[in-house]
Amino acid sequence: MARGNRPDEGAAGEAASPARPLVAVLGIIAAAIMAVGSAVRLLEFALSAPPDSFLDELGRFLSPDGESNLWSWFSTLLLAALAFAFCAVGSLHRRSGGAAAPYYAFSAVAVYMSIDESASLHERFEDFIPQRLFMFQWLILGVPFALLVGAAVLWLSRRLREPLRRRLLVAGLVFLAGAVGVELVQAVVLSITGWPQSGAGRILYAGAVIVEEALEVCGVLIALWAVLREAELLVQNRQLTLQLAPSGSAQRTGPDRGGEGRHRIDRA
Repeated sequence: MARGNRPDEGAAGEAASPARPLVAVLGIIAAAIMAVGSAVRLLEFALSAPPDSFLDELGRFLSPDGESNLWSWFSTLLLAALAFAFCAVGSLHRRSGGAAAPYYAFSAVAVYMSIDESASLHERFEDFIPQRLFMFQWLILGVPFALLVGAAVLWLSRRLREPLRRRLLVAGLVFLAGAVGVELVQAVVLSITGWPQSGAGRILYAGAVIVEEALEVCGVLIALWAVLREAELLVQNRQLTLQLAPSGSAQRTGPDRGGEGRHRIDRA
């Protein structure tokens, strides 16, 4: 259960932040999927596997450059987890009298990103461009849209604590470096050279996609780690309670509310 109240006086409990172990496990899973998918792709290119062969289908299922596959599913769930984390920590701040609106806003952004990862909403920007200019031309409208959302999120982050705001800024820059920066370079190169046909060209393209996806996942993991550091899990009477960590309670304002927002844990 999630709450911001202080445990009963005299009750023994062990509190720990879920940030490091959870993010470490998710990072290992992401690295494993990416490594296996990339290895299958390299093997497919090395053997010149024909389309619709077993290696081709396995590569499509595992590789980061595929759509509607295992990697896409994992990325969608990862962004959904980030949205849930923002919402949960925002709820804790609300109960303790702190500023919850920025957390809910970040949660909404993460929900949109999760949907976009699954449904490729950003590619719909191409429908508003009458003339095809270059590959990945969704970037023509996507870059201004990303900058607009980024500016709005940066404005909302003014009410967050300085360490969290700084960490989220780093996470956003890392994510955009992959989602926009690497894809923009790909768009320019492919518009000049055309879609790669040779094995070497396909390997270079796959490598660029791996860098792009790795940066995106790293950005999400940094954001997840940052927001989860605002909370801690209390193990008490065989129950798990999510509460604000002492460092996450600095935003609390207003009078004491019967113990809400307090985080001292009495130990036996």
